[in-house]
Amino acid sequence: MLGTNIGIDLGTTSILIFVEGKGIVVSEPSTVAFDTDTGRLLAVGQKAADMIGRNPDSITVVKLMRSGVISDFTATKAIVRVLLYKVCKNMVFKPNIVVCMPSTVTNLEKRTILDLVTAAGAGRACLIEEPLAAALGAGLDIRRPMGTMVVDIGGGTADIAVVTMGSISISKSVKIAGNILDEDIIRYLRRERNIVIGEKTAESNPEDEFKIADLGKILSSRSFWVVALLCVLYYSAIFPFQRYGANMLQCNLNGIAPEAASNIFRWFPIGAAIITPFLGAFLDKKGKGATMLIYGAFLLIICHLVFAFALPATGSKLLAYATIVLLGISFALVPAALWPSVPKIIDEKILGSAYCLIFWVQNIGLCFVPKLIGSVLESSNATNAAVIAAKQAGAALIPYNYTTPLIIFAGFGVLALIVALYFKALDRKEHLGLEEPNIK
Repeated sequence: MLGTNIGIDLGTTSILIFVEGKGIVVSEPSTVAFDTDTGRLLAVGQKAADMIGRNPDSITVVKLMRSGVISDFTATKAIVRVLLYKVCKNMVFKPNIVVCMPSTVTNLEKRTILDLVTAAGAGRACLIEEPLAAALGAGLDIRRPMGTMVVDIGGGTADIAVVTMGSISISKSVKIAGNILDEDIIRYLRRERNIVIGEKTAESNPEDEFKIADLGKILSSRSFWVVALLCVLYYSAIFPFQRYGANMLQCNLNGIAPEAASNIFRWFPIGAAIITPFLGAFLDKKGKGATMLIYGAFLLIICHLVFAFALPATGSKLLAYATIVLLGISFALVPAALWPSVPKIIDEKILGSAYCLIFWVQNIGLCFVPKLIGSVLESSNATNAAVIAAKQAGAALIPYNYTTPLIIFAGFGVLALIVALYFKALDRKEHLGLEEPNIK
């Protein structure tokens, strides 16, 4: 059968999407946020759930399911369409989808669920009772001629069923589950302790608090190390270069005055300042963060190679100005695309720790680069007659040949390009969402 096989659990609390061969690729709260006036979809899943209790009158936050039944067909179709696009955007054929449902839903509710999933983009769709799916997921042999009781407690309903010989022989669905427990906790604390809490506090537990062990989750993440390595490589080609940039311009532009070289180099942030707002708007509305990282690395390589070979050959100030501005643009591409990608790969609860660890790894890597460049600059000019003569004469300007250090800077850019290409491939494989817009 053509098309990828996908399983969807439309739960009262959350939506799970399972892709054959990949496992669970989406786990989001079953919540959407709309603009109250226009009806425009603003957010789905976790971003919408974060608005609960904090949304202004201009934003309506809707929970899709009530007691295991779809309460808002339009909102449910919207979130299923968005999440399916996230999973299936690179697929040629429409997916084959199996949807879990409570064991006691009516025929009308079954028809509604099938129509919804088909409208959201399914090629073929069918239903399976939640207790039966739970038994299969738990690895039970449901084909045996003996009864196995399954209790599936969700957010809106609790399903109890006896499974035997591949089907459900008897089942019962009660509307007492996780959400009722949350409400009971809220009422108890208000009545007994005079404390008013919301749904999130009622559902929270000590495991939500930060622990040192959470650092292990970050450090064991492959995506985290890719981001940290990109930071080290990108910024190793930028920050240490700023230390030597003005002197490099002096040496390659026929010994111009230090003030003139500094005036050229101060155009470096101009390119970044001009393009950054446009990059931010593009990332928010269109995405393509991983692609921007690749472009940033490519521009980085070009700029350093121009400084290494074209600028000494031409001595053109115009070329120096243009390359400095272009280097600023390449620098803007990187943080604009890199930092918003971190929340897409790291759990929100440990996001602050992840950023700290990235800076920690970045600074460890960066602390060795200036010393490396300084040592290479001295060793590569050890036999340079012009440098020796200038040092002996006590000249104010030592005419260093910066070719080798600039090739090293370009090498950092090449490594960054390779890692950025790998990051994009990883995003395509694991559906990290790097190419998706930041605002959906």
